[in-house]
Order: sequence, then C-alpha cells, then structure tokens
Amino acid sequence: MLVENNSGKSERLIIDIDFRSHFEIARAVDSYNRILNSIPVVYVGSPTRLKQFLGIMVEATRTSLQQNSMPLPPWRSLAYLQAKWLSPYERITHSDNNINFGNDDKCFDHKQCHGHLKKLQSCLQTGMEVERMLKARNMESNRRIKPDRWRHSLLRPI
Repeated sequence: MLVENNSGKSERLIIDIDFRSHFEIARAVDSYNRILNSIPVVYVGSPTRLKQFLGIMVEATRTSLQQNSMPLPPWRSLAYLQAKWLSPYERITHSDNNINFGNDDKCFDHKQCHGHLKKLQSCLQTGMEVERMLKARNMESNRRIKPDRWRHSLLRPI
C-alpha cells in the first residue's frame, strides 16, 4: 500500500492482518515464545521496520530450533521472509474513464465481480437465517420441561 507522507512523497506501507502466526514454530523454547508474544498480531508499518522484525525473528527461530536439535528450514530463512514481504512490486491503476468491460487481460471484469459479490451476499444471508432459526429452536427446547422432571414434579406432595 502506498501512503503519502507530510512532504507529499509516497511511501510504501506493509499490512499483514495475521503477522504473528507466520513465526509460530513447533517445540519452541520459552524465550522464543516470549519474543513471539511481543510482536504484533497485525503488522502495519514501513519496510524498514519490518526488516528489523524479520532479523530478530529469524535469529530467535534459529536459536530455538538449535536448542531442540532441529535445523532451520529454508522457509524460515531471512532471505525467504524478506522475499515474502519485501519483494519488488509494480502497481497498475486504471482511471475510471479508461475502465472497459471487455476481455482486456489487464482490466478486471467488473460485471463478473459484481455477480460473485451478489452470490456471496446471498450465501451469507442464508447462513445468518439458518443460524437464527437454529438459535430460536435451541432456545425453545431449553424452555421446555424435560419429561422426567415433569413426571417427578407431579409426584411431589404440595
């Protein structure tokens, strides 16, 4: 994502909504778990700050795995993680005037997206209705007196 700073210059911003989970490892030592819990669940920040996090986490991962006599897998290496988040990118934007709904490979088919959105909304609405009906049914069954309790209540003296 590009964000304009105070000087009007665009700056790249990295956003990852499940950042911490990328660093979870098997049989982590306590010190690694403390470091893992100190990093944010959601990362929003600059590439420079992300490089610092990656360097710290790779070193912590390497140490934790070594303490458990395990090798560092390639997908935990600094080069791999940097390529994952910091690889070069090229942003292609279309002005609203130039959008065409034809078969142009560079432009999204907005009619198809609109159709998918409608289907998704319909599925979500159906799911919510089913959930509401099940909740009402469960509430109704909880209000009823169980037959065993009903019989016992009749046998008790008043």
